[in-house]
Amino acid sequence: MNQKFKFIFLILFILATATNIHADEPGLSHKSIPSNEDLLQNLKPDIAELTAVYNAKDQNEALKLLCGYLKEKAAERYYFNWQNFKRRFEEYAQNYPEQKKKHFDLAEEHMSAYPPETNWILPFVNLHGDEVTAYELRHLARQQKSFDIALKFYYTGEDPVYLNYFLRQVADLNRAFGAGEYDDAGNGIYEYYRAGRRIHNWLFCHNAYLASDQYRWQDQLLVIRTLLHHGAQLQKRTEKFKHGNHHTKGLVALFEIATQLSDFEVADSWEKQALTLLTMHLQKEVNSDGFQFERSVHYHIGDIENYFRVYQLAQINNVALPDTFTFQFRKLFDALVQLAQPNKRLPVLQDDTDRPFSENNLIDDAMTIGTLIFVDPVFRYFSTDDIPGDIYWLLPEDQLKLLDDLEERRPEFGSVALKETGYYCMRNGWTPDNEYMTISAGLSARKPDHQHGDMLGIVAYANGHEILPNYQVRYKYPDYPFFKNSWTKNVALVDSILLGQGWKPNTGGSGFGKWRHLPNPVVLDWKIDPEYDYFCGTHNAYDSLNVTYFREIIFVKDGFWIMRDHFEGDRPHLYQQVWQGKYNIVNQNHVVSDFGDGSGLQIIQLDKSKFEISISEFRGKRNFIFAQPGRDQFIFTTLLYPYSNNGKAVIGNDVAFSDWHVIRNPAGESIDIDGVSTNAVLILYSKDKKMVLMEATEFNQQNELNKFDKSSLILVHENGSWNITGQFMQPERD
Repeated sequence: MNQKFKFIFLILFILATATNIHADEPGLSHKSIPSNEDLLQNLKPDIAELTAVYNAKDQNEALKLLCGYLKEKAAERYYFNWQNFKRRFEEYAQNYPEQKKKHFDLAEEHMSAYPPETNWILPFVNLHGDEVTAYELRHLARQQKSFDIALKFYYTGEDPVYLNYFLRQVADLNRAFGAGEYDDAGNGIYEYYRAGRRIHNWLFCHNAYLASDQYRWQDQLLVIRTLLHHGAQLQKRTEKFKHGNHHTKGLVALFEIATQLSDFEVADSWEKQALTLLTMHLQKEVNSDGFQFERSVHYHIGDIENYFRVYQLAQINNVALPDTFTFQFRKLFDALVQLAQPNKRLPVLQDDTDRPFSENNLIDDAMTIGTLIFVDPVFRYFSTDDIPGDIYWLLPEDQLKLLDDLEERRPEFGSVALKETGYYCMRNGWTPDNEYMTISAGLSARKPDHQHGDMLGIVAYANGHEILPNYQVRYKYPDYPFFKNSWTKNVALVDSILLGQGWKPNTGGSGFGKWRHLPNPVVLDWKIDPEYDYFCGTHNAYDSLNVTYFREIIFVKDGFWIMRDHFEGDRPHLYQQVWQGKYNIVNQNHVVSDFGDGSGLQIIQLDKSKFEISISEFRGKRNFIFAQPGRDQFIFTTLLYPYSNNGKAVIGNDVAFSDWHVIRNPAGESIDIDGVSTNAVLILYSKDKKMVLMEATEFNQQNELNKFDKSSLILVHENGSWNITGQFMQPERD
């Protein structure tokens, strides 16, 4: 070999060696399960408490001593101290008796479907003789029910069948990895979200089983080797930032492994990588208004759990968190408060999946986390009174009694806008009989995967009910794309063309998917006032039809809304309003939803046009549609009137409800009312001297004539005269 080729060979060898060292930590490769030698060789060399391990005469003795050391350290490093586990388990069983059946059912569901030595790639048949679906494989990979199996071990007096099942399934995954018999594509078993969830559950199992003498040091060694392999996998797979909760989950698990096994040389770099990228997620994915960038309550709360795990272990293990981490973390709780309904829940917004087809979101568990960390009395107002079972095992003992001494305080703010996220929230109080509405006017720029076809859609609450609901979904159900789109929203449509277009299922076939195209909403105006709120927005869904659309909403805080859906096209179309709920038809302009306790919602078209009406039902959820066919342009002017104590509106020549009357003036003639003359096409007038004028260009009082471009006006009578407190100009059309 001549000198030239020797030099090239040497350079290639150095580069290859350097690349290999960069790709894998010394002694721990993501490509293989670490051996016993790998564990011993990768220990930090200067830990005084490991001197006996370093000096052990044979490998077996060293490994046994190492497992004993790590067992003692686990008592200091995990969310709970395993030395107190049995006492805490007795407390858990006593305080959460309803959980026992759930744990038994889930443990049985898993163990009856999969043998300990199972398959980790499709296709295969489970123990029931059924083909395992992609959705089911993903849940097998997450090992969520190993948590329930561990608890059942203690419910049954430490029946060894449950510990043995766990250990055999851990070993079997390692076997499958070594043999290459696992999915590493669409339903990837080591994909960072699924591997991250698995680490959450297996770390719990490991610490719970440490309290049992049946959990031998050889068993612990198997789990420790498995955890370190997962750390190497997660380090490799998460090293580049990627938007979304999957990447976040993998980093949280990497941080958990690093803190629990901090005696290994790899741990410091894993911890640094996890914290650096998690802080980046908080900076990039918590909007300036505090809401998680995917716009879903479910994923927002999921990230609260993610960052809570890191926060807890950082406190326990004396790991300093960046100031940005804590600052952004707190904003996640502030945003939940800002969007909360008067019943202390949140509406369904985008992909919410905890309770399929439910019409709201529970936030008390999440707000309990915020209360425990930030000791905020407003957070306490929304929290549970007792520690929720779902977070019980994430709390050291000194946090378990914190709620007892914290006072609560009801929020004092009213309507708010989360402008970056695109949620506009109208409310007139915090008691259960108050009114509330949120308008969805956003599109996630980075990751709209969880977005629904609800642009400018609304959800509303009054008198203890979701009067205009949205519905939670579940990915594995075949009707998931239907419930994700516009027929299950409170939106306006043209020609029955839905806002979500081009459904694209994911490659793994789990049921999840996303839209190829969603409209881009634009907010044109937003005003908040003690007497009223006003929203106006548009979107581009129907630009290809040459139809311009915008939606106006006026919330009069006496307790009703006026909604105006404006359509303008260059040829006839079918214009539609879609409303969720179970309605009784009064006539073609008027429907009522009755909730059976004297309260309800009336939807009344204030235009005297004749409407086509229809009712549809699917999975017990109904919608009602007002339609206006054959028009180039049309404006729906719609009264949304929630009532209590059977206080329905009265329909005659005009509409009367509560202390208000509606006067129609479609020709725009000058008419007089209580010292005012106006050419407004619609006038709402109350006994306590408030007035709403729509499409007015003139307002005359005491021979003072005011002229302006076509507007909606809010008037309040004070000191002997009518004063304009709000003026909303109709948007200019292109």
